[in-house]
Amino acid sequence: MPSLTSRPPWQDTVLWPPPWTPLLIAARWWVRYGTGTALKRALVREWLDVGLRQNPRPPRVVRTRHHGQFHIPTTIDFIPRTIYVQGCWEPCLSTLISARLRPGDGFIDIGAAGGWYSVLASRRVGPTGRVVAVEPTPAALEQLRINLALNHCGNVRVVPAAVAAEHGPIQLYLPDRGNTGAITTRPLENPASEITADGLPLADILDRGDLANARVIKIDVEGAESTVLAQLARLIPQLRADCEILTEITPQWLARDGHTAESVLKPMTDNGFHAYKVHNSYAPEDVTVAARHPMALSPTAIDSAITGQTDLLLTRTSL
Repeated sequence: MPSLTSRPPWQDTVLWPPPWTPLLIAARWWVRYGTGTALKRALVREWLDVGLRQNPRPPRVVRTRHHGQFHIPTTIDFIPRTIYVQGCWEPCLSTLISARLRPGDGFIDIGAAGGWYSVLASRRVGPTGRVVAVEPTPAALEQLRINLALNHCGNVRVVPAAVAAEHGPIQLYLPDRGNTGAITTRPLENPASEITADGLPLADILDRGDLANARVIKIDVEGAESTVLAQLARLIPQLRADCEILTEITPQWLARDGHTAESVLKPMTDNGFHAYKVHNSYAPEDVTVAARHPMALSPTAIDSAITGQTDLLLTRTSL
């Protein structure tokens, strides 16, 4: 197989055999459960990733590594393609969230997309727990509701809105049709698409019960973290003492709005939260690492300035 550096763009790559052969079943199994880091990387990056974009599979439902089901509308899009191949999305974060949730807990999913984390949390917290899934985009909302129904998630409340400073319409931009999870409120020069969604302040989205019961709050809003965290800081008195927050920070995006990673985190750190770095990866080998050696993926102290996209755990407990 050619190296990553010498391979032509996926649109111009000719694959043989194409990924609809019986080899696809074997390759997916090996990526999920086999050994050999180099082979897994080669299978995904040199064959499956390219081939499933060139030759998208029809819509289907697949079993996941977490014993649930997930609807795959197309393998062109990065998130469903990854779940189709690996049986998991962001295995390190999935393991971290699973380890923290117990029956009866609450989970708040801000930027729920197709519902991977909402489904995962719903199964972990059980019928006595509660999940709030916040997602503004119509296509993602459709997939979210399909996946909640597939997994009988009756403890999930869906909020079809984006977190905003005030109530009103908000513009969202999709930079790449091959990654609908990258939709953002940041204006783009040449977006692949643009939609108008409802915007709501966080205090109008979450009630006192949601906040008081939340064990984990996950924030994935592609550059709008400053808006969400600033509002969340005002709600800290309503959170339980062991509530933890998972958020993604990208300094380059924040800088466009005059923010830094430190300034965005300050409302939380001023209220007793400590920030730890969380390993996040889409590499196929991390699927088995997360399953077999979860302690190897524990959050670590931040020993230098945050200069690139980083996943963080905010907690009032010293780890």
